Amino acid sequence: MRNEPGRYIYCVIPRPPLLSLGFAGIDDKPVTVAPFENLAAVVSESPVRRYQVSREYTLKHEWVIEQVMQYYTVLPVRFGTVAANEEDIRVKLLRRHFGSLHGMLKRMDNKVELGVKALWDRERIFAALLEDDPELRLFRDALAGKPEAETHYERVQLGQMVEQALTTRRSHDVAHIIEKLRPLAQQVRENPILGDMMVVNAAFLVDKRRESVFDARIQTLDDEYAGLIHFRYVGPLPPFNFVSLKVTWDNEELASEAPDEDRRVI
Repeated sequence: MRNEPGRYIYCVIPRPPLLSLGFAGIDDKPVTVAPFENLAAVVSESPVRRYQVSREYTLKHEWVIEQVMQYYTVLPVRFGTVAANEEDIRVKLLRRHFGSLHGMLKRMDNKVELGVKALWDRERIFAALLEDDPELRLFRDALAGKPEAETHYERVQLGQMVEQALTTRRSHDVAHIIEKLRPLAQQVRENPILGDMMVVNAAFLVDKRRESVFDARIQTLDDEYAGLIHFRYVGPLPPFNFVSLKVTWDNEELASEAPDEDRRVI
């Protein structure tokens, strides 16, 4: 046992019929499973070490889970999780948290994650703000043609007015978009906004049977905003935003990083 290499863990799944999954994971190591009763961890050989976050490794970590997701319900494990050996996986993960893992697999069964980003078109949103706010439009027009050096403070004030108008408009658009999509999802996670033109950055946990309905709703929203807002829509994905198991080998608690009951430490 001492000479056995460590195991890098990608996710937990229902036990498959075969121990080898037929493709390679991090560092081109074959992806296999470590089974315990009717559960299994998807793993590959690895030194017992700390993995630095890098594009290559994180993309491979996610890619493996995406491949497995095509055939099984998956519970993603946090990037960089390494066990000393397969026995630790069976005893300290699968057996110790058997009931919790079964419960999470049941909740994630036939569910997929769909990611939605909504971004304003810069020219159109500023035109819309000026059209909707006569005071802002008059203030902007009053500065037109005047030297920047002489109107520095007024231009700062104009920038603040635009920022406030964007904040107000974003709140309205976020509420509208989420209101249209939330009824089609089991859970919603709103992630941080990235950049001043982003309106929505959210993940939706959706039953596979409603995926086509969700697709159609995105198209309806895209038609409604008619170029004012552009939608970037990705999926189906594993439930990365709803399950991310953080395994603590010397602790009997199972942790997760999601803001809901399925992202917990185990």
